[in-house]
This record gives sequence, structure tokens and C-alpha cells, in this order.
Amino acid sequence: MWCRWQNSARTSIGTFAVIATMVLEIIQASIVRTQCYIDARAIGRYDARMRWFTFGLLLYVAAAMQQTNLLGVPTLTGRPWPLLEHLALLAVFYALFASETSAPVAGFLCGLAADIVGPNTVGTCAVPLGLVAFSIVKVRQSIFREHAVSQVVLSFFAIGLYGVLSMGARIGLGAPIVGNSVAAHLGTVLGNAVYSALLAPVCFWLLLKLKPILGFQVHGLRSRSHG
Repeated sequence: MWCRWQNSARTSIGTFAVIATMVLEIIQASIVRTQCYIDARAIGRYDARMRWFTFGLLLYVAAAMQQTNLLGVPTLTGRPWPLLEHLALLAVFYALFASETSAPVAGFLCGLAADIVGPNTVGTCAVPLGLVAFSIVKVRQSIFREHAVSQVVLSFFAIGLYGVLSMGARIGLGAPIVGNSVAAHLGTVLGNAVYSALLAPVCFWLLLKLKPILGFQVHGLRSRSHG
């Protein structure tokens, strides 16, 4: 009787130990996954290492390139088109990889620079580009931010939306638009959006080479980089 009870007790203890071990492993795995999720969210939202001095230098370079129409496609009229939207691409890049609090500010500053270097009424580029950057921040966790196709598609819609919003702001403020025609302005905007989007992966690849001095991590929940 004693031996039978002892064997039964050993069996019960062994079963309990196995079950307890499994439960502890499940709890531990859940804690690890939760911590990874929290860390990833923290990287995306609260990265305080954004280096605004570096951003200022990049903003200055992008503004200079935009003002000189660098990499614009020459035409017989002497006016290059389509144009590479240097400042808009810089805003999209920061909206994809900077913190959630810094990205919209960077987008607004890129738009403000576009207002200053171009024949624009102040605010007609700054506010739309800031709103576009804010919108990108809200959807960027759902895409692979370092995938070339994602960058092309997102850049096209972002720059196209920025152009449409900017046109609306110009019309609302009575500022001039291309050819004094909505159709002509939209054609110019969409052409620039397509051209800029096609070159976006190259531009972003070059910017990511500056990762050590950008001041923010370029990985998150839907990014393939872990450096």
C-alpha cells in the first residue's frame, strides 16, 4: 500500500512539475514577446536621440538641390520636368524612420523650406507636407519600410497627396498655380510624384548610409533592419 501511494505521489509530483514547467515557459515567452513589443513601440515613438543638427544640414542640402532643380529632366522648353522633389523625399524618409514626435516636425520644416526656396506663399507647402508626414507615421508600422517597392508606392502617394493639398492651399489663398490651370498643375504634380517615387529607394538607401549620424534607430515592427 505504501509503495503504491509513493509511486502515485511521485507520478503526481512529476506531472505537476511538467505542467508547472510548461506554464512557466509560456509565461516567460509571453513576457519576452511583450517586452519586445514594448521596446519596438518605444523605439518608434520615444526615441529621443533625433539629431536636429544633422537634419538641419540635410535640409539645407535638399533645399539647395531643389532650388537648382538638380536631377530634373531637361526639356526643349528649357524648363526641366519632371522634377525630383528633394525636400518632399527628405520629409518622407524622416516620416518613415524618425520618432513619431519628430517626424511631423521634420515634414513641416521640409515644407517650410520648400515655401522659402520656391515661388510659394509661406504655408502652402509647410502645412500639407507636415500633414503628409503625420499620416505616414500612422501607417508605417503596417509596411516594410526598407523594401524598395513599399518605398516607391508610399513615396508616390505621399508626394502626390502633398502636391494636391498644396494646390488646394494655393487656390484657397489666391496664390498662383502652374499654368493657372488645375489640370496643368495636377499634371505637373503627378509627373514629379512618379519621377521622385521611382528614385526614392536610391535616395533612401543613400540616407540610410548616414545611420550613425542620423540620431535615430531605423528598425521597428515592420522593418527588416536591426542595426
